[in-house]
Amino acid sequence: MAVINAHKITREVLLQETASRVGELETYVSCVIEMKKDIYDSGAKLKSKGLKKISEAIKNKTEEDTFKAMEKELPDLLKGLRKISSVSLGINFNAELNPVEFTIVSVNDEPYKEIHY
Repeated sequence: MAVINAHKITREVLLQETASRVGELETYVSCVIEMKKDIYDSGAKLKSKGLKKISEAIKNKTEEDTFKAMEKELPDLLKGLRKISSVSLGINFNAELNPVEFTIVSVNDEPYKEIHY
């Protein structure tokens, strides 16, 4: 089995890593928002100093410009990533026809369909 160029693989795996990280951001943002709702729904019922500190920290986090930007931009980013249905690859071979490197040629929002000639 041939060893495929690790540099090329690392570069191309970034698409998958990006999708994974965006999913993590989605989870983070939704958790913070849900915690804020739960805490504010309980209102004055909070007696514990610890819970009051958490409440304040969550309030401060949701008021940060960075958090607001994530909350606003995340839906469009997710929408774009979720539209990806297929990728087209370019594969280079050596003289023995073993793959030596590959690259993503295109990212498509339609599934791959075999073309019959």
